[in-house]
Amino acid sequence: LKHILERHHPSFWNGTVKAAQSFFPKNMSISEVQSAIAQVLRQNRVKTAKIGSNGSGQVEGFVNGVKYILGIKNGRVAQFYPVY
Repeated sequence: LKHILERHHPSFWNGTVKAAQSFFPKNMSISEVQSAIAQVLRQNRVKTAKIGSNGSGQVEGFVNGVKYILGIKNGRVAQFYPVY
């Protein structure tokens, strides 16, 4: 979660920029980020099961009308960001 917040939350941003940089709304709490991750995981139960506990891949989902990308690496959530 630390990496996700440092890359995509204005309050915790570490200053690094990629070609396409997206941010969560500044007023989005850490618990709301965690909840959004859980919702995208639930929306993609079958896909994440196929990725498995040692696999890698990406899934997308919508939370409150916002599209999110969730990346899994070695069976763990490694990235999560909004797509605008």
